[in-house]
Amino acid sequence: METNIENGQNAHAFQALCKLTRLTNSELTLPADKDTKTADCWNILKLNMSVASSQWKQVFRTADKPPAWQDKLPEESKRGLDWPLLWPDWLKAIQAIEKPNGDKADDKSTYSPKTEEEKATIASKIIPIAAEAHMIATSVQIPNPPSPHLNAENIKQRLAKMLTGQDAVNTVTASDANYFGASTGSNRGTACATAASTPSPQTIGAFLACVCLGESGGEADYACDGQQTKTEVWANGGSVTASHIGALINMCGADAPHTLTAREITKAIKAFKHAVWIKSANGYLGVTKSGCNGQRTNGRCVNLTGYTDRDKGLPRHVQWLADLQALAEALQQRGQRIEAAAQAEKHLKALATHAAAITDAIKRLPSAGDRTQGQLQPIKPHTAEDQNKCKNPPNKTAAGCASVNCNYDDKEKECKPKPGSESTTTRTGEAAQEGAATSGCATHKDKAACENDKTGDKQNCEWWKGKDNEDDKDTEKCRNCSFVVNQKFSLMLSAFVSFLF
Repeated sequence: METNIENGQNAHAFQALCKLTRLTNSELTLPADKDTKTADCWNILKLNMSVASSQWKQVFRTADKPPAWQDKLPEESKRGLDWPLLWPDWLKAIQAIEKPNGDKADDKSTYSPKTEEEKATIASKIIPIAAEAHMIATSVQIPNPPSPHLNAENIKQRLAKMLTGQDAVNTVTASDANYFGASTGSNRGTACATAASTPSPQTIGAFLACVCLGESGGEADYACDGQQTKTEVWANGGSVTASHIGALINMCGADAPHTLTAREITKAIKAFKHAVWIKSANGYLGVTKSGCNGQRTNGRCVNLTGYTDRDKGLPRHVQWLADLQALAEALQQRGQRIEAAAQAEKHLKALATHAAAITDAIKRLPSAGDRTQGQLQPIKPHTAEDQNKCKNPPNKTAAGCASVNCNYDDKEKECKPKPGSESTTTRTGEAAQEGAATSGCATHKDKAACENDKTGDKQNCEWWKGKDNEDDKDTEKCRNCSFVVNQKFSLMLSAFVSFLF
């Protein structure tokens, strides 16, 4: 600008500075990092630990009597390469579900398998889920220690220092030395040029003074805003009156309390840079004809010494602006972590739902007791005693047959032994009933006879190979149905879960 200063000419620069003033003079909070080790993550890790073998879990206990928790990693030769990362969370998970002596803790959030068979089946499904959950939870790394620019406890203090040079915004007590780093003295042009030395514009308040305060009454009194008081000037040839700077700060006001974002800071810095114009080898915020001594015929501005490119970086020796830029960058990084953590949280919730569905599926399968209850029992062949008893009733009527515990055959008009009246119960794996070749299903030597052994529509026997722990495991022979059902169940348990998931 080569013309004399007119009222309102610095309104654009004033608005840019007010945006920065409101940012540093408002009640602000910082967005908090999100911990990705959520309740869902811990439930998965605890479930994984609950189905681990008892022998393996001993690694977390000392050999003391009574045992205590082993806080230290096992020596390198006795651990995996990833244990240093996994150990703290493993230890926390087992401490949540068990006591040092192995008893169950009060935590009720995980499913406790009823049998080793259940435990092994669930473990095969949960181990990869737990590994994925831990990988997701640790993929978002929260810096430790956090960025010094994001210290929530002193953010208000640091912002106040950018505005007034004090630890709190107090326009009554702030002095020109607070704003400019030293008393401004008699040379406004020197005080309003950025430099490594002081006095120089060290704060946003100092920038406001240089751009807006008149040099003497009646000389472009309203360069920044029509609400300025014409008597509040920077006395020609003297020091700035600090209370006049406070009046400008109060004119800018403050924003409502809110959470500070990187975008908000970036927009404010961008507005500041756009208000700067380049002349010769320097940049200027505010109008100038020749210098920034405040006089109408010269300039009312801040001389950004050596700043010639608004598109590249920030002006030198403006520390408050550099601090704001660093705060924006730290907030940007935190915002990216928060977004990544939100996505991780959704993924962990899906994994937790998957893990819960697996345990629910196992719960719906019948227990060992339920599997034997109501199963068809093998029928003991009728003995000679049974036959004779039914041949000699008091009389061959329904009542006579019933009196000797026989059934009455109305067609043949005679008594016959009751089917299954002498049956015995065969439990899973009872070799006495499985291996006895003289009674029950074992008497059938071919598949047809075996499968025709029925009571009404109910199958008593089935042609089947033996269990793994039996000598005749590879031999097909006739076996009672309760054995077959239990033999099949261990396969069904795993197959059922695999089918669902």
